[in-house]
Amino acid sequence: MLLMTKSGEKMTHKAELSESLEDYLEMILMLSEKEGHVHSKALAEAMKVKTPSVTGALQLLAADGLIRYTPYMPVVLTEKGRLRAEKVVKRHMAIKDFLVSVLGINDAEADETACRMEHAVGETIAERLAALSVLMSTCHRAEALKTDLPASPAKGCLETFINRYCSK
Repeated sequence: MLLMTKSGEKMTHKAELSESLEDYLEMILMLSEKEGHVHSKALAEAMKVKTPSVTGALQLLAADGLIRYTPYMPVVLTEKGRLRAEKVVKRHMAIKDFLVSVLGINDAEADETACRMEHAVGETIAERLAALSVLMSTCHRAEALKTDLPASPAKGCLETFINRYCSK
């Protein structure tokens, strides 16, 4: 399906997706796993945007070969789109887990922050954050980490880490 702009030009796509388009892919994946299918109206409700915004995003994702989109029909991720969405979700979960389990950030704040960070953090960093979360959850050497930090958020973070992950 060839997509055209309102002025009649062929719609082009970029190699890199915007944060917004990555968010659409992520939501399409989540809704399709939960509901079995995704309609643009449900996507608009889930993303808290107007239907015309969804239509424009879906056209761009279709032009990039990430979804199959036909108006009034369910949106379907292509294999390429599913893989891309899964990468975004994986980064999101690695960041969120690190924020919650290592830094002691509450779940809601961690989720909101991870949603913003997932677009800037590459796979290597996300994988290392996940590995660090696992490492810290198995740490048994709290004494080596204790320092004479002055009272600060960093000291509180370190104390949380020690109490949570490195107690004897």
